[in-house]
Amino acid sequence: MNTELVKVDPKEYGLEEVQVATIEQAFLPKITERDGYAQIYEQLITKELTKELCNEARELRLKLVKTRTGIADIHKTQKAFFLAAGKFVDAWKNKETAPVEQMEEKLSEIEKHFENIEKERIAKLEADRLTLTKQFTEYPASNLGLMADIVFDSYLLGLKVAYEAKIKAEREAEQLRIDNERIDKLGRERISELYKYDQFQNDLVSVISMGSMSDENYKALLDSLKAKKITYEAEQERIRLENERLKAEAIEKERLTQERIAQEEKERKQKQAEFERKLKEESDKLEAERKRQAELIAKQKADADEKARIEKEKHDAVLAKERAEAKVKQDAIELAAKIEREKAEAERQKQNAILEKERQEAITKQKTIEDAARTERLKAESQRLLLEKEIQDKKDEETRKESERIAAEKAAAKAPDKEKLVKMVESILLTIPELNDATSIAVANVINAKFEAFKVWANSQINSL
Repeated sequence: MNTELVKVDPKEYGLEEVQVATIEQAFLPKITERDGYAQIYEQLITKELTKELCNEARELRLKLVKTRTGIADIHKTQKAFFLAAGKFVDAWKNKETAPVEQMEEKLSEIEKHFENIEKERIAKLEADRLTLTKQFTEYPASNLGLMADIVFDSYLLGLKVAYEAKIKAEREAEQLRIDNERIDKLGRERISELYKYDQFQNDLVSVISMGSMSDENYKALLDSLKAKKITYEAEQERIRLENERLKAEAIEKERLTQERIAQEEKERKQKQAEFERKLKEESDKLEAERKRQAELIAKQKADADEKARIEKEKHDAVLAKERAEAKVKQDAIELAAKIEREKAEAERQKQNAILEKERQEAITKQKTIEDAARTERLKAESQRLLLEKEIQDKKDEETRKESERIAAEKAAAKAPDKEKLVKMVESILLTIPELNDATSIAVANVINAKFEAFKVWANSQINSL
C-alpha cells in the first residue's frame, strides 16, 4: 500500500506557496504521526496471521482512526478561518459601498425629477382613459397615456360607434332568433297536421315556408287538400267497382280461352301423329340412300389412296435428290463464310493492337500533363500557405501588441486602486496582549500566524489585479 503524502499544488487553486505555508504547518504533526503508523502498518501486513497479530491490527486501526479524525478537526479549523475572512471582506465591501449606493439613488431621483413627474402625468392619464374605454371594450389599445388628445378622442369615438353597432346587431340577432323559433315551431305543427294529406301535395314544403305562411293562405291550402282527399277517395271507390267488373269479365274470358286451347291441343296431337308417320317413311328412304352412297364413297377412297401412294413415292425420290444437292451448296457457303470470319478476326485483332498502343500513349501523355499540373498546384498551394502564414504572423504580432497596450492601460488605470487596497491591508493590525498561560500563548501564536497568512493572501489577490 502506498502511504506517501500526495503533493497538492497550490497554483492549481490560484494560490502561492507562501500563502499555504501556515496551512501545511498546521497539518504537519498529524502527517508525521500518520507516517509513523504507516511504517508499522507495512511491517504488520507481512506477518503471519495469529491471535496476537489480530489484536495488534485492532490497536493500530484505532490509532489511525484518531489520526484521521485529528486531520479532519484541523481541516475544519483551517477552513473556518478562511470562511470568516471571506465574510469579513464582504462586510467591509458592503460597509464602504452602502453610502455610495444611497447617494446614487438620491442623485438619480434628482436627475429624473421632471422625467418622473411626466411619467406620473402619463400614468394618471392612462388610468383615466382606461376607465373611459372599459365601458366600450375589454381590450383597449396600449400606451393610451401617450396618445394626443385628438387621437384619443377619435379612438374613443370609434370604440363607442363600434360598441353601439355591436349592441344593435346583438339585439337584431336575438329578435331574429325568436322569430325563427316561432316560425320553426308553427311550421312543424302545420307539417304534422298536413302529413295525412301528403300524397295530395305536388311540391315539397319546408318548415320555414310553412311557418312563414299567413293564416289565410294556410287555411286555403288545408281546405284544398281536404277537397282533393274527398275527390281521391270517390275516385278510388269508382276504380274498385270497375276492377271488380273487369275481374268477372276476365274470369269468363279465361274459361272460354281454356276450352279453345283444349280443342286446339286435341287437333295438334292428331296432326303430330300424321306428321310422325310421314317422317318415318322419309327417314327409311334416306337411310337406304345413305348406305348406297357410303359404299360408293368407300370404293372411290380406296382408288384415291392407291393413286396418292404412287405419287408420294415419286415425290420422295425427287425431294431426296434436291436435298443432297442443297447440302453440297450449303457446305460450300459455310466454308467460304468461315474463311471470311477468320480474315475479319485477324483484321480486328490488328486494329485492337493499334488502338491499345494509341490508348497507352494517350494515358502516358495524360499522366505527364497531370503530374505537371499537380506540381504547379502544390507549388501554388505552398506559396499561398506561406503568404497566409506571413499575414497571420503580422496579425498575431499586431494582436499581441494591442493586448500588451490594453493590459498596460488597465494596469495604469488600476494602479491607484491597488495602492488603496495595499494600504487597507497594511492598516489592519493585530495586537497580541500579554498572556501567562502556555496554551493561550500557543493559540495566540496560531491566530497571529493565520492572520499573517491572510494578509499574504490578500496582497496576492491585490497583485493579481
